[in-house]
Amino acid sequence: MTGMMKESFPLEDAGAGKGLLVWAADAELQSAVGAALDAAAISVTGELPETAGPDGPALLLMCRPAAETLCRSLEAGQQPGAALEAWQAQAQQVLALQRRCRARVRIVDASALRRAPEAFLALCGQPAGGAAEQRLRAASGPAPSPVLLELAQSCLAASPELRRLAGELAAAAALAGGARAGDPEAALQAYLQQQDSLQELELLQSQQRSMYEQMEGLYGEKLQLEQRLEQMRSGLEAYQALEARLEGLTERLAAKEAALKEAGAVIAGLEQAAAGKAGEAAALKQEAETLRAEIRRFEMSRSYRLTAPLRRLRRALRGGR
Repeated sequence: MTGMMKESFPLEDAGAGKGLLVWAADAELQSAVGAALDAAAISVTGELPETAGPDGPALLLMCRPAAETLCRSLEAGQQPGAALEAWQAQAQQVLALQRRCRARVRIVDASALRRAPEAFLALCGQPAGGAAEQRLRAASGPAPSPVLLELAQSCLAASPELRRLAGELAAAAALAGGARAGDPEAALQAYLQQQDSLQELELLQSQQRSMYEQMEGLYGEKLQLEQRLEQMRSGLEAYQALEARLEGLTERLAAKEAALKEAGAVIAGLEQAAAGKAGEAAALKQEAETLRAEIRRFEMSRSYRLTAPLRRLRRALRGGR
């Protein structure tokens, strides 16, 4: 839609002489457009007005295309169905406002900021400049990948209602590029005639519904895989903690086994020494028994009995010792 904004198309016929109110579809656009359009007579809002009175400023409504909105939702990991529903409601409100106040409302395709920001600045009566153009390009965001864009367009083609709404919004935006404002239906028909034939569309509808369902299913599988991955990560962390604990216990067990082996060697040495001492004790005991037996034999001998008086006399002479 490169022809929707041309420097030769002023906004005076929309009442821009009384000021210009720019509505942007999201916060990024609002901030960038507010910074780029540095003029007292230009205001930027995020609240979609209900009407544009003859005494008020002209309205410039900046909308993102349906296919690009769907691509952005897919890249952000959001549910594509919810994104399309939100875009559909917003597009219907924008078109309803444009129908009510056709003479004072212009619609602009926000993706054109990426291609021709200088044309948008000229449309708003602002001088083109490097900083302003860079802000507008950054707010528009990078172009969607061709694969995602093709998938998004296929999903839109599967829904006649969404396709017609997207065509009507594109046709209304094309009016800002120089088409006759009094003939929006002709602009819509011109846009729709550029699409595939009705027979090809009917074939695509059945095919792309299935693709849309598959996309929803793949998104659900993606969420399940992410949950399983998170569970596996948690399980891996628990396993690693157990492994670290097991390694510590193994080291402690090895230390205990080494100490036990050392103690076993000491005990074996003590047992060997005790066995030697037991042998010595047995020998000493045997020797003591032998000596006791000899003493008993000596005491029982005749000579010991005969010398008993002499031993008593000797003790008496020694004082009883």
